[in-house]
Amino acid sequence: MLPALLGDLRREFVTREPGVLADVDIEALHQYRVTVRRARSLVRAGRGVFPSAARRDLRRELSRCAALTSPVRDLDVLLEDLDAQVERLSPELRAGAPSLRARLVEDRADAFGALREGLLAASHAPLLRDWQRLSRTIHLGVGGLERDALTPVGAVVDRMVWHSFRAARAAGARARSTDEREAWHDLRKELKQFRYVIAAVRPLYAPGTFAEVRARLPRLQDALGELQDRHVQADLIAAAGRAAGGDAALTAGALADRLHSGARSAQHQCRSAWRHFDRPRVRRELRDELPDLLR
Repeated sequence: MLPALLGDLRREFVTREPGVLADVDIEALHQYRVTVRRARSLVRAGRGVFPSAARRDLRRELSRCAALTSPVRDLDVLLEDLDAQVERLSPELRAGAPSLRARLVEDRADAFGALREGLLAASHAPLLRDWQRLSRTIHLGVGGLERDALTPVGAVVDRMVWHSFRAARAAGARARSTDEREAWHDLRKELKQFRYVIAAVRPLYAPGTFAEVRARLPRLQDALGELQDRHVQADLIAAAGRAAGGDAALTAGALADRLHSGARSAQHQCRSAWRHFDRPRVRRELRDELPDLLR
């Protein structure tokens, strides 16, 4: 079952890649990245099912692909929102906006050039090869069967969901104890992992399963996304302002200050959203929805 899901994602990945290389619609890159994240989540959660060495190789290649696409996506989001951000500044601080935008467009072109080069390079081939091999392999690994190769699928997917949920809760506990940016970013990544796992396996469960936890996820993920976007955009704008100089540097500094201030507000929203998500009722209902967890 898991190899078949991974194979479906590979076909989706291959279908979407030409749209990314054409660079006509920024949504093509977004959907491509979603496919990569889903595959990474499934491979990570499939420990004990997929062969260990092949699983490790594919995770490494998928991480490389995600790293290639991140700079372009971050700049796309920023450029879409830049005019609205500039409008919030006082008029005397807006003079450098055209130069700042021009510099960010240059940065985006450089990032896309690196992305295109990476996707067309020979080093991209192992990703597709390892992905295909893992989508056709059920249980053979170095030293014999993997731990869960012969375990009933119900018990395997129950364990995948529960372990991913517990990892998210552990990340949430760490984030709540600090204001460090990386801790909250780690929580965001763990929640994405959890969301993609339940999305992948939900067809195996009765309709309505995971309804409670899925209803509470969007508020938390939106808050975490806002926090991450503000930090990333502040860094990108500050770097572009330094490179452009002049009025652009002044405009960039004002925008970066606003973004950092917004990040502090977003972090408060993250804490509130986490409390809304991490409730005993959510844990109880999710546990009850995993009948084969202890098998």
